[in-house]
Amino acid sequence: MEAFASFVCMMALCLGSSYATPPADCSEASGSAVMDSAPTESAGADSTATDHGSGCVVVYYFHRTVRCVECLEMEALTVKALARFAHEQERGTLVLRVLNVDEPDTEHFVDDFAVYFNTIILAREEQGTRTAWKDIGVRAWELVPNPDEFIAFLQKEVADCLAAT
Repeated sequence: MEAFASFVCMMALCLGSSYATPPADCSEASGSAVMDSAPTESAGADSTATDHGSGCVVVYYFHRTVRCVECLEMEALTVKALARFAHEQERGTLVLRVLNVDEPDTEHFVDDFAVYFNTIILAREEQGTRTAWKDIGVRAWELVPNPDEFIAFLQKEVADCLAAT
């Protein structure tokens, strides 16, 4: 029940008038094997072909300008979980993109991923084209109060997604 109350609190604090969407290019960066979407083309301004022949996985963490403690914790746990994949990040086969959905240049993500609150999206991309994606935000929010479970969950999702590329 506490996780649900935290989720409701997060929704009340984080939901606002603008939403989020992710660029689909592995080169611009600072799941389970089955993903939710059919292939889609990357947005024009954000797409550039990558040098990764087999593609890459992009982990998008979408947040709002005003964030609660749980929102900040989710981002910190995401960064911590992805530290296990340092080699993949160095090679460019795994990319983390932390995006503020209140910024004008991220508005296209609302349509791309139907993002309406802080969430984590895993996307597979090949040569600048998104081939599949999965929203794991609901389960991630449930696990924020349990950092070890959150990290294990995200690492498994990312490993599964990497294995599918």
